[in-house]
Amino acid sequence: MISDIMNFSSLRKYTIYAAALVSMFSLMIFGSVFAFASSSSNVAANVIVTSVCYTSPTPSSITFGTTSPNTNIPTNVLVTDQDVGGNIASYMFVSGTTWTSGSNTFGISNTTWDTSSQSTYTGTHLSSTASNTAILIPAPTISTSTTSNNIYFGLAVPSATPSGTYTQTITIENSC
Repeated sequence: MISDIMNFSSLRKYTIYAAALVSMFSLMIFGSVFAFASSSSNVAANVIVTSVCYTSPTPSSITFGTTSPNTNIPTNVLVTDQDVGGNIASYMFVSGTTWTSGSNTFGISNTTWDTSSQSTYTGTHLSSTASNTAILIPAPTISTSTTSNNIYFGLAVPSATPSGTYTQTITIENSC
């Protein structure tokens, strides 16, 4: 057969054998390509998802209104703390600053907080150190991506407090 291929006396015969050789060569290439393409391997993939909790208090400011010295405002001013998009349960911590109006001040502890609405001024006194309220913000889930819980604030304005608009910063922190 090889001698026939080398024999150029019949162009037609050479062409036929050449086509056959090309065809066989193609089959061999495709055969090895298909064998290579049909093999597979697995690749391991992983991701580390960290524990996260968020704080989103609503409303973002509290107005106790207008009052007189030596007045108590019941511990019923609601703040809702939401965790939008976290993935772990957390406890709510609170702290605050001194009430100030220009150079006039009164104490942090005149603000109280409680886990439920009260009809009187009562509850735990706010301090400058973050305190665990033991109020649990449940872990958000894929089906419930926002979870929340409530805290209530009250205020006692001391006697002889000079008139003015007093402000205090209350910090709400979710600790997870």
